[in-house]
Amino acid sequence: MYLLSRRWGAPGVGFLMTTSFTMAVLATGQIILTIVWAVTIFHSVQIQVFPGETLNELHRIAPIEKTFAMIQLILCSINVATVDCLFLYRCYAVWNYRKNIIVLPALFIAVTLVVNISWATNPNVTKAQVAVCLAMVTNLILTALTAGRILYLGRLTRLKLVLYSDRSRSIDNGSQYRTRSKRAIAIILESGAIYCAAMIFLFIMTINNNLQNFQLGGSLFENFLNIIPTFTIVYVGLNNQCTNPAEP
Repeated sequence: MYLLSRRWGAPGVGFLMTTSFTMAVLATGQIILTIVWAVTIFHSVQIQVFPGETLNELHRIAPIEKTFAMIQLILCSINVATVDCLFLYRCYAVWNYRKNIIVLPALFIAVTLVVNISWATNPNVTKAQVAVCLAMVTNLILTALTAGRILYLGRLTRLKLVLYSDRSRSIDNGSQYRTRSKRAIAIILESGAIYCAAMIFLFIMTINNNLQNFQLGGSLFENFLNIIPTFTIVYVGLNNQCTNPAEP
């Protein structure tokens, strides 16, 4: 948020700040719910282990546990959609804000959100597998569209520099642009690869049709879900400060 606020007024900064704030709020809510959920489960275990506790108390706590779990899964689903929207906007900006390019990935994001919320309200392995596959396909589409567009524009720009500039200047500018485009593609591919690796891991956890394994993998996935886009924002912001040390 601090790095983005220093560039307030630049294209897309408002959207990035809103998205970052939303992810922070959702992640904080998930942490709070996880703690409360853990305390509730611990209390239910106490009821089952130690004598003197009534079964009525256990029956009273059971629906509370289920409610906390459902709310946490819904927050995670919204968080996943928020991260996907950030990647969608990145693709949208790279394609010069052409809406027809993002129709398909936007549709995938919407369907993934619906499936995730449906799974949160009624968990089963099939819905979990469908949600993971949809999220992975969405990420692959956005990564391919964004990186492919940057690669195409990089080649086109270098060609124009060679054709319309003097040789010494074209070589210098071409090398600078090549470095920037390679850095951008590397960041996009890194974030896409991490996201896909996480989705593959979650899918593997569902192979044995064991919902508990998937929930365990999902709890691990929640811990670094926001790290993927935040890493990109911080990396770009810090790199821009390094390349422009005179900027206040």
